[in-house]
Amino acid sequence: MLRIQDGNSYTQSAGNTTVTGTGVLQAANVDITGGTLQGTGTVIGVVNNNNGGGAVAGGQGFTIGALNIQGGYNQDGTGALETYITGNGQNSLVEVHSPVTLDGGVLQANTNFTLAAGQSFTVMEFDPGSLNGLFDSLEWDGHTGNGTNVDLGNGLTLGALYNDNAGNIELQVVNTPASTAANWNGGTGTWSTGGGWDTGAVPTFTSDVGIGLTGSGEVTLNQDATINSLVIHNGNGLVYQAAIPATLTVGADVSVESSGGLALGTSGDKLAVGGTFDNAGFTGLAGGTSLKALGSATNQSGGLILMQGGSLIAGGLTNEDMIAGFGTLAPVVSNNGLVWASGGTLVADMGIAGAAGFVQTDAGATLDLGADSSTGTLTNNGTLALDANTIAVSTDYTNAGFGVGNAFDHRANVSGTGEILATGDVAIALTGAGISNGQTTTPTLALGNVHVGTTTKIAPSISTTRARPDPRSAERYRTRVSRIRTSA
Repeated sequence: MLRIQDGNSYTQSAGNTTVTGTGVLQAANVDITGGTLQGTGTVIGVVNNNNGGGAVAGGQGFTIGALNIQGGYNQDGTGALETYITGNGQNSLVEVHSPVTLDGGVLQANTNFTLAAGQSFTVMEFDPGSLNGLFDSLEWDGHTGNGTNVDLGNGLTLGALYNDNAGNIELQVVNTPASTAANWNGGTGTWSTGGGWDTGAVPTFTSDVGIGLTGSGEVTLNQDATINSLVIHNGNGLVYQAAIPATLTVGADVSVESSGGLALGTSGDKLAVGGTFDNAGFTGLAGGTSLKALGSATNQSGGLILMQGGSLIAGGLTNEDMIAGFGTLAPVVSNNGLVWASGGTLVADMGIAGAAGFVQTDAGATLDLGADSSTGTLTNNGTLALDANTIAVSTDYTNAGFGVGNAFDHRANVSGTGEILATGDVAIALTGAGISNGQTTTPTLALGNVHVGTTTKIAPSISTTRARPDPRSAERYRTRVSRIRTSA
């Protein structure tokens, strides 16, 4: 047994770490940044397979077996999970007894026998309901696909089934279909009803799914499902079933068209997207639900993302219309529309950026900014939580708690030490008789001769060189005149 104490990590950057039989490797974090972690023993701690291109595998090559991980497994786009396959149903396995988080990376299948349609292999097991995300590619013998399927080039396709509620990831070999289109016929029905699809069968990991051959179809997702891509057409909807959570895993892109709808309503509901997520209709994320895209997410003009306690995780998030409610936005929000905190706390983990956008909090709601941010207009009717971060405002700032007169409070309902800044072109100019260097930080006012007993009025004017922002309680301007010097 190798035990790393005091919360320290075990890091491997090259070579192999092999844990066999009754052997145990214990550390708070086991960081695999290169080489391979393998074997049939037990790892106690969180395995982080990222930041350099390492690999994790059960057994030792084609001497197959199961590696047991107690503490969690994380993999990103540089890591690989490898499985070695020696026959139908005979392959190496990684067992994880805590959450599995997949932020991309490779699922590599290695074989020493001939694959055939109908074969299946369980490559990872985990606690049911603890899977988050997907691989961004499947690889076999030089063939590479997305996270749900790869064409093997010989009339066969290898696909992955992400069975979150069953607690496993399974590889299957199928005959490559002549067509991958699978469209919902219309009306209301459940995903698992084969007759509701124009193919007569439930979509699979090769399917490019379209919901809506008519203008009013609604499908209820009543089971875990893995598909290739998804489009929810105008006037149609996909709704997750009530009470029992479900996970939909999509290897490529997801698009919600104008007047289309997507609703994750039960805690534990998940949508994992290997490509991009595009919303021009309605997307709702209830408490405890998650939408995770390895690519970017975009809320188009006319789109509404309604946060009701859920999480949105993506490679980037662009908002052209409205994101409203409470929950967590993990990526930086590139905001040209409205980000609106209402009904609770809306967390923007990486902040909000956009000099043309609008940011608003409602009474009783909080916007929690996790990084420096910017906006065009800031309206704080609730609470703005800055921590040590700043928010730069280029057009206007209003606050329902400002007060008036001696009771004026420019930081009413603003928490943290961060500042609210005016930004943009804040240069000013002094003009008038006797003024020189009026557009610099050291202007001069020449008074000329001063006569005692005679009243002379000197009235220089202050004007902007260009239109500047006017946030009414920004704590400081980035550019300001430091002093006015007089000479006589």
